[in-house]
Amino acid sequence: MRLENLGWFRVAIWMLWSDRNQGVMRKNRRDGSRIMREAKIYAESFIANIEAKDYVHALIINSRWSPPPVGLYKINVDGGWREGQCIGGLGCVVRDVNSCFMASFSKGNTRALNVVVCEALAARDALAFALDIGLSKVVLEMDSSVATNAIKYPDRELSELMRTRVYIKSLGQRLQHFEVQQSARSYNKVAHVLAKKTLDFSNMIVWMEGAPDDIVHLLLDVGTYISSSSLALVGSLR
Repeated sequence: MRLENLGWFRVAIWMLWSDRNQGVMRKNRRDGSRIMREAKIYAESFIANIEAKDYVHALIINSRWSPPPVGLYKINVDGGWREGQCIGGLGCVVRDVNSCFMASFSKGNTRALNVVVCEALAARDALAFALDIGLSKVVLEMDSSVATNAIKYPDRELSELMRTRVYIKSLGQRLQHFEVQQSARSYNKVAHVLAKKTLDFSNMIVWMEGAPDDIVHLLLDVGTYISSSSLALVGSLR
């Protein structure tokens, strides 16, 4: 048996045993095929997280937030995931070469099997958002090494990200310039707060020109210039 299959088998046994024990208390059991699918995804994500260390040297890991090069826009993204419900929230903030706040969004009630999928969905929706507001040259920055590597190295085997990676690649091809960077988690707090903001809501909220009040102090901490006006849109631009 191959090593990755052995890992998946062990996770499956553990999940089946755990579901059996919990079923005694709650009198209902999950479908066996669903447990097996979740076990495979869990094992693949764990292995990917370990293997990601081999790729870190090839990434640009920013130790602090910095504006993009001239002519580009930087998009920071993050995903917030609620374990047990498979629900995620997505957050995105766009800034220009002068560190000026351009736009942001929070999107809730997004189905995601795990946190890695949630991060990748945030990247996907951020690129679609960039195209919607007329951007063509972007730097995508996120703090998940696994999701970053999955986008930068499409040959990696992460079955739950396959469809999302194809979509991200398609969106990237519509841009004149597209690159992915990894940042330290402490310098991606703005996107993180936006991702958590709508976990309990189904709407997509978009802010243009001015930032929402609860992230203003985080933006100012990294030297972002914020306009005094603010426009919030509820719904989707697409």
